[in-house]
Amino acid sequence: MKMTVKFVTVLALILPFIFALASSLQALTAADRLRLVNVLQSATLSDPAAVYYSVHGLKELGETHKSSTDELCSILRTTMKPDNIQSIFHATSAVQLLKSECTLDVDKAWLKEQLKNGESVTALYHAVATATNVGLEINKEEITKILEAAMLKEETSLGQSHSFHIAMLLGTPHALKFISFIEDVAAQADEVDGTYLHLEGGLAPTATFIVGAYRLSEMVKRAPKLADDKVMKFASYLATRYNVQSVKNVDHLVWSLNVLSNNEYHSPVAVRLLTPTLTSTDERLYVEISDISGNKLKHSCAVALKSWSGAEMPKSSEFHYHTESSNKYSLSFAHTKLIHGFYTGVLAITPKKTSNLIGLKGIEFTVKVTTEVEIDGAQIVVADSDLSSRGRNVALTYPQRSAMLNADYTQRVVLTFNLINSRNRQEQLEVHQAFVRLSHRTTGRDIYFVAQQDTPSTTNNENGAPSTTGGYKFDLDVGQSAKDSFGYLNGIYRVELLIGDGLISNPISWHVLDLQLRFPSDLAVDEVPDSTGDQFKPRPAIEHTFHEPEPRPPVVVSNAFTVLVVLPLFVLLALWGRLGVNLTNFSFHPVSLVFYVCLASIMALYSLFWFQLDMFTTLGYLAVLGPLTFVTGVKHLGYVAKYRQS
Repeated sequence: MKMTVKFVTVLALILPFIFALASSLQALTAADRLRLVNVLQSATLSDPAAVYYSVHGLKELGETHKSSTDELCSILRTTMKPDNIQSIFHATSAVQLLKSECTLDVDKAWLKEQLKNGESVTALYHAVATATNVGLEINKEEITKILEAAMLKEETSLGQSHSFHIAMLLGTPHALKFISFIEDVAAQADEVDGTYLHLEGGLAPTATFIVGAYRLSEMVKRAPKLADDKVMKFASYLATRYNVQSVKNVDHLVWSLNVLSNNEYHSPVAVRLLTPTLTSTDERLYVEISDISGNKLKHSCAVALKSWSGAEMPKSSEFHYHTESSNKYSLSFAHTKLIHGFYTGVLAITPKKTSNLIGLKGIEFTVKVTTEVEIDGAQIVVADSDLSSRGRNVALTYPQRSAMLNADYTQRVVLTFNLINSRNRQEQLEVHQAFVRLSHRTTGRDIYFVAQQDTPSTTNNENGAPSTTGGYKFDLDVGQSAKDSFGYLNGIYRVELLIGDGLISNPISWHVLDLQLRFPSDLAVDEVPDSTGDQFKPRPAIEHTFHEPEPRPPVVVSNAFTVLVVLPLFVLLALWGRLGVNLTNFSFHPVSLVFYVCLASIMALYSLFWFQLDMFTTLGYLAVLGPLTFVTGVKHLGYVAKYRQS
């Protein structure tokens, strides 16, 4: 029965439920927009790229930069690299956005040379865009040929996407040659979980592709060959990047969102569930329908509830459009019988006129319907542990607190109660958490118990909510719980009943009464002993003695052993001297010299192994010296044999 000794919080009272639309695009919210603006405004403007991304991103969000035009122009002049085409592109593009008299020193002769560079489509785009920014006339026929050649060897998604931006700068006749590449680039996108599509490299290539594809299609007045579901998956990927922090990614994000929201061919619809929970006092379902940027749809739509699982459909399935809010729709369930539980619905969005809206089908959502719980028939009994006597029975009324009761180690305390549905008082409820907390008045120590059902439910209603005919019971045998639960701590305990569940809207914390407990006098304590009290106090340090090393032998023994080990070497030298060493056959052939060096190296390696090296390092060196010693040794023996024969 006892659940634990100490808690800081009770999950039954704070358990959160979050439900979202299962298959709908999430729009940019006002909070998201404000955060993105702050990222752009607070960006460190250390180079032309940062200035461009910041100014351009703010323009896409309908804002202006907090710095003055003169300040931004000064940064561009001082940080632009005259020999870097990317730096010049960002600087000149920022000047175009500022629409100021800011002048930059650009070497047009050098720029013309950059226009002939077809090694990279991205570099070519920077050169063509820079030439357009500074008013340098370009040879469109030549640029078209260079771009076609560069596309044949371009491998990056970003470079292929930049080709659409170059085509826009070349004009309609030349741009028509590249419109067919849109489908090819989209086919290279990576799909994640069947929900998201993005190009290799992440947000920047994906955003560059979306902007280039739709702006190029609008210029040549040809719809891009992109299926609706692919566009929705690209949009879903962008929606996962609302929390980007770099100024570059923010700029690419808002740029692509604006293009998806404002083009002639595909405009993804975003739906947000505003009321994931319905209660007995609020039975109106609200949804927000907008484009992906969070703006009002340009085409009016009829919104209806297509299906509603687990209960009868409302009398009117048409959502009401709130004119005071440009994006809000609502549906009333006031006259529909809703049992507490979880429901899945499907929305149907129908444009009233032909439109470019996509993502209108299969919009599923989950709603939680809660109810209020009441405590009924509560009573507490203090009786002998063996129930030989009837004991004292006290009726309880929620939320009133009853008078204090006394109990000792020979008795048991039994609390029983029923949980009923306030909307249907004939229905008794089963909850996930029904706890009884006993708090010691003096020490503040908390002890938790679980209230059990007399007859647990075996069936659930059709919406996943349990229904039962049994009440709850808390049975405390004071004597049996004295040691493990209470540590024989006498005193007054505050008895609280805690009720919590995800499907009830009014979690309960009820101070039932105060209970004075008394334990055997020879074991009872008035303060919490260290052994059963604060379990978070530091424990005594564990002292451990490792195995003592064996005592070393006396110095005399060690020296004697060393002499015995070295003695054979001296004996060998003495015998050589007595017999006479013949060095006439010593060979000075190069192979023989290598053999002698290898032998000496192996001996030195053994010595190092004895004093310094470990086994694995020694084996590594030996793996090199061994084969070389073997080969040269065989050669050396061959030379010696030939010398003797001659």
